[in-house]
Amino acid sequence: MGNGPDNLIAGLTFATIYNRVANLISINAGVLAIAQWAQAATEPHFRAWLGKTAQALPERFPGFPEENLASGAILDQIASEYHKNAVSAVNAAALVFGHTVTDSVIDELLEISARGVPERWRTDQEEFRVTLEELRQTSLEDYMRKALSRLVQRQKAKSLPVKMQYLFTISRCGPESFGIELDAELLGAADLARHAIVHGVKFTEPIERLHGMLDANLFAAQAAVFAVAQSCGYHHVIDHTGIVFNSTGATAIVEPERPAAAGSPPPVTEASQS
Repeated sequence: MGNGPDNLIAGLTFATIYNRVANLISINAGVLAIAQWAQAATEPHFRAWLGKTAQALPERFPGFPEENLASGAILDQIASEYHKNAVSAVNAAALVFGHTVTDSVIDELLEISARGVPERWRTDQEEFRVTLEELRQTSLEDYMRKALSRLVQRQKAKSLPVKMQYLFTISRCGPESFGIELDAELLGAADLARHAIVHGVKFTEPIERLHGMLDANLFAAQAAVFAVAQSCGYHHVIDHTGIVFNSTGATAIVEPERPAAAGSPPPVTEASQS
């Protein structure tokens, strides 16, 4: 990472990332359909399987006491528990997958933001402990690169909602700038639920709330792509062919004023790009 804008950031950079986010739409729809089917239709299958297993026990294990065979009521209870666990596993997998995709997109956008608008990252607040020898051999630009890299890694280690908000702050625009309604409460709840799932806690939220959590992850990722793209000097156009990120003619970086050459157009500023 340098201390100036990265000229290699192009519209295709953001289009590629956005396509990864857009894939979540079809994936979420498919997973939710499976979750709804599992919730509505699989319990009888578990009950039938348990019934057959119970009937086969005396044949597979001669001398198995009949009094130890589970009654119909107990089999119903066991089947219900199996069914709940299966539904929970499917829903949990959907949430963890959606969160993972969103999290990876946000981490990549943090890197791009640091390359595209490095002056918005407060590298001047970073501290280094160095020897005089290191100070003589290392340029200020090297320390700025190290500070920028340190800041990016620090943000990556934070929770998804926190680093999402940081991106919006750095980009100086948020979801509302692009007509996106982001439910911050559901985004936070999804992050906490994902953390609980990976630590072995059963996911028990109803299918409607899972749907809201998946949408929150999706909308947050979309808004973040648009925000970072705009801060780097790109606006998006969506039509029937897909999405294109076009350059606005300049990045959102505030350049130092220079004497204008005769006949040259007025400089592009942040205000003129909005």
